[in-house]
Amino acid sequence: MTPTPGSRLLVFRRGATLWGVPAGAVRAVVATPLTASELRLEGRGHGAALRIETPGPALLADRVEGWSGDLAVRAIGQTLARLWPAAGVGLGVWRGEPLVVVDPLAPPAVLVSGPCGVDDRTGRSGSGD
Repeated sequence: MTPTPGSRLLVFRRGATLWGVPAGAVRAVVATPLTASELRLEGRGHGAALRIETPGPALLADRVEGWSGDLAVRAIGQTLARLWPAAGVGLGVWRGEPLVVVDPLAPPAVLVSGPCGVDDRTGRSGSGD
């Protein structure tokens, strides 16, 4: 689900990164109760306070920043894709900050799991431990 020129994005922050997901894929934004371990991590920006419901996996967000207007989205180059495992489907600039546009059907792991690969929704490791 790649954004088309002129499509709106829901812009949100997870950690230090600004992310965008096509507005048409957003079904709901839900506040999530934080566990005790997430509350300890929240001061460092790791505990997710919001869940963005999409047709794919729910995306975890620290906060929603707003809606983009007509954002110019450029494809991610091969060099960046090789160096940065959390690459999305495109890059843009929103209010002077770089923004990564993600495919809601195939989001990067950092948006569906917490620090160290722990799923923020279940508190369990994604590795099957």
